[in-house]
Amino acid sequence: TVAMNRNGLESEAFVATAVVNGHLFFSTDNIVRVDLQTGATKVEEHGVGERLAVIPRGEGLAYVRHRIGRDTAIDGDWELGTLDPETLHRTVLVDSRDYPGLLVQLRPAFSADLERIAMPTLSGNAIVVFGDGKVETTLELGAKDQVHVNDIQWSPHGAMLYATLSRAALG
Repeated sequence: TVAMNRNGLESEAFVATAVVNGHLFFSTDNIVRVDLQTGATKVEEHGVGERLAVIPRGEGLAYVRHRIGRDTAIDGDWELGTLDPETLHRTVLVDSRDYPGLLVQLRPAFSADLERIAMPTLSGNAIVVFGDGKVETTLELGAKDQVHVNDIQWSPHGAMLYATLSRAALG
């Protein structure tokens, strides 16, 4: 998916698209909603010094926000929440300000009941599980720089997490 930014230059969408209620949602630095019947668009713009991305959450939508500085994400300043598909109103589920020092990759996996969220740590060697906006557990997967989480999926009943990992070569 490609969209035009304010300067007329193309920028690639950095998160997969989602279709909800007859609208296509995708992200550039903002969240874009396209009516699939009329082609009308609506944009939820990011604030100064931040980026937004939309992601599927069950049958609905979620968003991630992170603060940026000189074209890079500032570690430790992020937010994850729900996104209303009609109004594009954001509701925070988890905010990094509540967890100083917790550095995560903004690649959430939502349980089927949407009550729990799993995200890999920035170092990639652990998975943090949130429930009700609080850390439930941290699953350590190996030594830093020795293992990296590629993908996380919840089991259908929500009791287990499945993760694909990459491990550093020995020797």
